[in-house]
Amino acid sequence: MTYSPSPRRAFTRGTVAALALAGLALTACGDDRDDAKSGAADTTVSDATDTTAATETTGATDTTAAEGEAQPTQIDVTMTDFALDIPSEIPAGHVRVTAANDGAVEHHLILAKLKEGVTIDELLQTMATDQAAGEAMIEYRGGPNGVAPGTSESVQMNLDPGDYIALCVIPDAEGVAHVAHGMFAPVTVTGDEAPADLAAIEVEATISLVDYDFTMTDGFDGKGLVLATVNAPQPHEVAVYRIGEGGSMDEFMKMLARDPSITPEIASRYTLTGGLTPIASGMSAIIEFDLEPGDYVFICFVADATDSLPHFLHNMVKLVTIPA
Repeated sequence: MTYSPSPRRAFTRGTVAALALAGLALTACGDDRDDAKSGAADTTVSDATDTTAATETTGATDTTAAEGEAQPTQIDVTMTDFALDIPSEIPAGHVRVTAANDGAVEHHLILAKLKEGVTIDELLQTMATDQAAGEAMIEYRGGPNGVAPGTSESVQMNLDPGDYIALCVIPDAEGVAHVAHGMFAPVTVTGDEAPADLAAIEVEATISLVDYDFTMTDGFDGKGLVLATVNAPQPHEVAVYRIGEGGSMDEFMKMLARDPSITPEIASRYTLTGGLTPIASGMSAIIEFDLEPGDYVFICFVADATDSLPHFLHNMVKLVTIPA
């Protein structure tokens, strides 16, 4: 992974000026962009509780569903340094979004629905001066998290009709969010396809995202389809880092705190490897996991509504061990 000198999240206070620049870029080259578009607690796997899924607006089904079961619409996204190649129109309903990283640094994909009457240019300019007001203009719908260079990650969800923004806000080595380099795109979700019923989907495990914790069903082994639901008033995400040889939870937290003892070589022990970008309260999505045995950090970077601190500073960070 590339060492990021500051914690990342959906929209950080540190990216406000960057979003303003992005808004100017959209105004200047929006027509060209449209033409280019082709369309700290520890746990083991047994330390968990069940979760109840909300199915009204998000959901998914297994891509290897039984005969006769509806399949999601496949949406392929290619990410580079720094651009998103994503269809400009996506059908409403059950979708499977696969994000492939053809760049040299890690990326993720956030899909956020613009509230009625909001434009992307208005959103970015508002975020530049008032983050809270900007976030009130969108609803998070999720997407693949933690896509390392040369890899791909998939997430299944439901999308309702409307105008969306797709973007990556992971910071570069200087702390500038990728969106400021032009890594965003408008997307329109069209049609009236009904959402999938998550309660009917067979999954390997569930994860409940609450204020402020991740709780997993017994037997979570990091494999297969995993239903993630926000059972809390605030949006949350699931960012997953693998701890490499010589690493530790304590060292990982020092990295987030920008401890001067953390060199790029030390930071390279921690690999961002999948998960789910932010989804709104009461919503669900399905993460397609394929984690190897080892120790992982599950963490949420979304800023808290009360104090703007990232949720991991409210202890929404957990060590998860995947057994051999």
